[in-house]
Amino acid sequence: MSKLVPFPAACLVPFLLLFFPCQARPQLVLGQYEDEAPVRTWNTLGVELAPSLACGGARTATAWDASSALVNPALLCGLPKLTVTASGSRTSASMFRYSILNTGVLSARENFTEGFYALDFGGLSFRTGDWAFALSAALLESYGRPPLDYRLNSQAGLVYSIETAQSGDLRNFNLSAARRLSRRLAAGLGVNVVSGRLERTVSENFVADGITIDDRKSQDFKGLYMSAGLSLLLSERISLAVAVRTPYAKRSDSRSLLEYRVPAAGTDIRIPASSKDEYRQPWAAGAGASWRPAEDLKVSADVWFFKWSSYSAVYFGEEKERDFSDVLRLGAGLEYISAYRLFGRAIRSPLRVGISYDPQPMKAPRSAYAYITFGTGVAFGRVRVDFAGAIGKESGSGRSLSARRGALTLTYVIGD
Repeated sequence: MSKLVPFPAACLVPFLLLFFPCQARPQLVLGQYEDEAPVRTWNTLGVELAPSLACGGARTATAWDASSALVNPALLCGLPKLTVTASGSRTSASMFRYSILNTGVLSARENFTEGFYALDFGGLSFRTGDWAFALSAALLESYGRPPLDYRLNSQAGLVYSIETAQSGDLRNFNLSAARRLSRRLAAGLGVNVVSGRLERTVSENFVADGITIDDRKSQDFKGLYMSAGLSLLLSERISLAVAVRTPYAKRSDSRSLLEYRVPAAGTDIRIPASSKDEYRQPWAAGAGASWRPAEDLKVSADVWFFKWSSYSAVYFGEEKERDFSDVLRLGAGLEYISAYRLFGRAIRSPLRVGISYDPQPMKAPRSAYAYITFGTGVAFGRVRVDFAGAIGKESGSGRSLSARRGALTLTYVIGD
């Protein structure tokens, strides 16, 4: 872990923040990792399961599995009659400036890393006639941060300590329907309900004076948005698609408790607060293409636009400064399918590689991640098992941040 160093007069900062919040605010411009920022990327678009992750995140025109409903519901018409999908992942990202780290209280020379495992998708889709439907639950975002724990010692022992923690996530529940309008054209519509929670704590202990200051904040999120798309089969080998996600308000029931305790003096001051806040999420629209130059080879590509200039955040009644700009996210990948027999059973094994470019919305610093993606798997009978990984490097912030994601996806299918 990186060595933490207090900035000069660190012990005075909590009081400055409490009594003079306007003057202290300029120190707290975080950029990449504002407190509400998801780990790894701001550009959340459903959840990337192993097949799409391995192909650079391309999934607007390619029906990989039941998670297609989260991006382009029209693709449900291209899935087998019944598809049941479950997926887990490992995600990690390095951070340099977040919470009170390198923003005015504590400093460090190296990056810190947040990582977590998650069962992040479960869903099913089914077709009947010209109609297709899907139902799923997914983990869209995680708000965890690496915990900070700084302790100042003298010859007499511990003099001062400060600890921070942040955790939380956002979950999505999706119900989608699609209809084949003609042999080549399909349309789909999805309803997405989101809910989640974010918790932050900062605890200070002035040991010599017997003073403890605890600051606890929690937020419960809820919201609703729509997703829609069209899928067009130009030929047996080429398909095109467009999709859109509506803007929505991620509303929050926010609570805060600031507690100041001096046991020796019998002092216990508690200041509770509550607020109705919201984070206005931007609309997004994308287009994709899928081309099969040979029976065992497929190329997929996506481009998505996120209207981040319309983003706003109201936190405990105060509109936070978020100087964001619109971004284009790009991804493309290649899939090659090999077929062989093992113990008399027909096996199909995909080999997938891809790249993606994921700019972040803040204007300062200008920051973007470039990813290399890869994956493989096996399909036998009705069962498909897929593995994938993505390794990303950031440029623009000057901190050489990194991000990684791995996924394992299990799919069961019936029918063609």
